[in-house]
Amino acid sequence: MCVRCFADFEGLSIESLGGVTEEDLEQLPFGAVRIDEKGAILSFNQAEEARFRFKRAAVIGRSFFEDVAPCTSVRAFRGRFDELVEAGRSGQADLEFVFERPNESQLVRVLLSWDAVAREGLLLISSGLSGSADE
Repeated sequence: MCVRCFADFEGLSIESLGGVTEEDLEQLPFGAVRIDEKGAILSFNQAEEARFRFKRAAVIGRSFFEDVAPCTSVRAFRGRFDELVEAGRSGQADLEFVFERPNESQLVRVLLSWDAVAREGLLLISSGLSGSADE
């Protein structure tokens, strides 16, 4: 399943992302991180746990942008998410991004989503540019 397919996942619209269960996120073959408007991690699926090599219990409540993936704390990533939040309505942005870590970089496709009703964001992260997971 590609990140763009998530919009059709179980018939969910962007406005109903708050209805996505943790079980739904665990079934995805790519990374999923649920965050609040400031970037604090609310949930982190197994695929993303494997990518970042962090235990979920260690990242829940921490800032995705500052503590877990500080390379994303730039205009091209966090700035796009902040724009979605500040717009005051649900929306999404699709981007390509290079995750940089010591001795490692990985090109990913990211679907940033913001649900203004639930006040939650969802980051769907897939390796490669084809839109499919290649874990």
